[in-house]
Amino acid sequence: MNAELMDAIYTGATETPAWRGLLQQLCHLCRCQASTFVVRMPRLGRVGVTFSYNADKHYEKRYATQFYNYTPFQGLPLGMPRRLDELWSREELLASAYYRDLLQPAGTEYILGVNLAGAGAEGEPSLLVLSRTPEQDNFGELERTLLEELAPHLSRALTIFMRFQDLSGQRAVLSDALDHLGIGAIMLSRRGNYLSGNATAVQWLQKLGVKHPDRRRIVALFGDQADSFEATLSRCLQAHVERDIQYSEMLALPGSNGQDGLQFLIRPSVESSAIDNDYAPAVCLFLSMPGKLAQPSAEVVRRLFGFSRAESAVVCMLLSGKTAKEIAFEQGVSLSTVRTHIKSIFAKAGVGRQSDLVAAVLRSIALLA
Repeated sequence: MNAELMDAIYTGATETPAWRGLLQQLCHLCRCQASTFVVRMPRLGRVGVTFSYNADKHYEKRYATQFYNYTPFQGLPLGMPRRLDELWSREELLASAYYRDLLQPAGTEYILGVNLAGAGAEGEPSLLVLSRTPEQDNFGELERTLLEELAPHLSRALTIFMRFQDLSGQRAVLSDALDHLGIGAIMLSRRGNYLSGNATAVQWLQKLGVKHPDRRRIVALFGDQADSFEATLSRCLQAHVERDIQYSEMLALPGSNGQDGLQFLIRPSVESSAIDNDYAPAVCLFLSMPGKLAQPSAEVVRRLFGFSRAESAVVCMLLSGKTAKEIAFEQGVSLSTVRTHIKSIFAKAGVGRQSDLVAAVLRSIALLA
């Protein structure tokens, strides 16, 4: 197997779409109609995960929705390539709906496939298939040997891909939660340079015209307080080196032109990194965006605290700073009705003051819903 193909196997795990380069190379090397990698087989009620090169998307979708149970390549020994004609006789193939309604309309006559050790929770195998048209020859020993040599490497790359997807998914959930709370998060390297940020942080940087942030540009964003932030950042980077889990500092950036200011929290990362160099994650900068403060939904508040629908609506209006008189006016009810609701709300929440009620809701998980 040539070095270029080997490189495409492992770099493909982090490509978008995955293994595009590998599938293209296989298609050209093996003179194929198309090449397809079914990472996760489709099942009833479950969408599969498929990457392909030069495949007809219409028939790819038909396979995923109608013919996934008809493929003869399921259940084969791992890492042992087989041709379609080795699995079904010509008579069996021609009599099958798999051939009549899928392969023949797609112009596919010959298939070479290999099952690979799956990396998913179910442990089911993945499937790599190459296809050719009736005008092309059937696959031979050269193609079979190539897939046999490729199989163990692609299985390892698949494990890398699945772990990468798991970590990306976990990170996305946490980033979405911070976005929902109106909190930006920027990860900085040991040099204080930008590594990544959630959507709220990216929005803030773009609003200020910073497309390629480095340490100098990030420090410059603090204007008159740039020297103070630079000193704070240096202390935080030292806390990272010392693994000081207790360290954190708060900063406030005054607003301008009538806009609200920003609040910042800077904390070191105290976890050791496998990448022990200047580009390792070292510091996280959290910022609170004005106008993006999360408000819980009335339905979530109702279910969490056992309020009635009318009471939960009143709670949400209290959280936004409205008075009882303003609530009565907006809802078209009497002030006494609103006060009755508030009294019941206090009793159910176990609080005696509006500030305690607000604190109780803000401490709850309602803001994340």
